[in-house]
Amino acid sequence: MPACSEVNRVMQELSVVNYTSGEQNKDMSKTRRMRDVKDSLTIITALNDRNPFSQEPHLRNVMSGVHAHSSANVDEAR
Repeated sequence: MPACSEVNRVMQELSVVNYTSGEQNKDMSKTRRMRDVKDSLTIITALNDRNPFSQEPHLRNVMSGVHAHSSANVDEAR
């Protein structure tokens, strides 16, 4: 890569053309990072309240907390 970047620089200098661009990664803006932190905290809070890794023997929906009837068989679900 260093050799390629040097060739690129020399070609731009030779042709009197410079390539410049604005912010390349929009996901790194301050606003986006703040939103990502907020969303992450929302997910962490929801998972703390509804632990998907609990030792309960019952089949249940993680988000709603609804328990399946004991006759439910996930291998035969449609």
